[in-house]
Amino acid sequence: MNGRIDRFLYQKEKSLGLKILLLPLYFLSIPYGWALRLRSALYSGNLLKSNQLPCPVISVGNITVGGTGKTPLVMALAKGLQERGIKVAILSRGYKGKRTSGAIASDGQTIFLSPEEAGDEPYLMALRLKETPVLTGKDRYASGATSHTSRNAGHTRCSGSQHP
Repeated sequence: MNGRIDRFLYQKEKSLGLKILLLPLYFLSIPYGWALRLRSALYSGNLLKSNQLPCPVISVGNITVGGTGKTPLVMALAKGLQERGIKVAILSRGYKGKRTSGAIASDGQTIFLSPEEAGDEPYLMALRLKETPVLTGKDRYASGATSHTSRNAGHTRCSGSQHP
């Protein structure tokens, strides 16, 4: 299904019918673009507050949702950094997980949350990355602060560009 949608949206030569079908999306993209530029300007002008963790953060993500390989990349990054002796924690929104506020899915030794509570991807990462803490929650800054306080670790953030 995902491949069909991509082929539909990204084909080079679009028929007249397809152009008519996509026209409302074009018109919706204009105010959306304005809103993104306004938001960026507000952050640049320090009118909106930006939080910064006291450690390096690698944000993995893009505007495409699902099926683009973000989770395997986050796991590979975390494993590679740990093999070099760098402490790492993974911060995730916990998509479809029932725990929406900051929760520790794993402390790197013990898995505390089920897939239903943490979300499928954080649970998978906690299961596969035995020495890597995985924290979930909508406020990833708070999760990162919790992790940094307890481990003094850098962070790999999953799906970072979808919900800054």
